[in-house]
Amino acid sequence: MLEDWGCWLDLALYTEALVHFAGGETQVVQLLPLVRGEVSLGKQHFNLLNVETAFRVTALTAGVEDYERHLRCLLCLSPLRAIQWINLARNRVQLVSLIK
Repeated sequence: MLEDWGCWLDLALYTEALVHFAGGETQVVQLLPLVRGEVSLGKQHFNLLNVETAFRVTALTAGVEDYERHLRCLLCLSPLRAIQWINLARNRVQLVSLIK
């Protein structure tokens, strides 16, 4: 997709395409529980590649480390095993696998 479209389109287009190719919104966009120990913290929408793996597309040029910490916290609180993070930042494309 990046090879065909490039890296500088609106992020929503990349996310929309990934949702489409992964099975459509009803299958991909899921509300998952966030739990710390035995305490329910609420629910969060995730875009799922499968039942154990979510994906996130961003275009961060600053605060990348802070955002990674945020994603790691979400991962720890969720029932997921991994988050695939794609960061399209100007001339740099980062593909990061965050795993529990």
